[in-house]
Amino acid sequence: MYNGKSYIGSTIDIKTRKEEHKTNTTNKFGRAIQKYGYKQFKFEILETLQFSERTELYDLENQYIIKYDSISNGFNTRRNDKVDV
Repeated sequence: MYNGKSYIGSTIDIKTRKEEHKTNTTNKFGRAIQKYGYKQFKFEILETLQFSERTELYDLENQYIIKYDSISNGFNTRRNDKVDV
């Protein structure tokens, strides 16, 4: 969260995902990290779950994107539309 704005994401490997965010400049969240600095953002795990299909993980991510309004008032650009293949 930076300045009250959120980014919601899901992963099965938090350490790797956080490292990817440090160097990503292709999306709104990555550009914000580059502009304001990685240490200006607070990372927190909102929920953990065990799942049998990744779509369950993506569904939960979408629920939080809606709850925190992180497209209009945050760093998400869209809801997760990935499908389990």
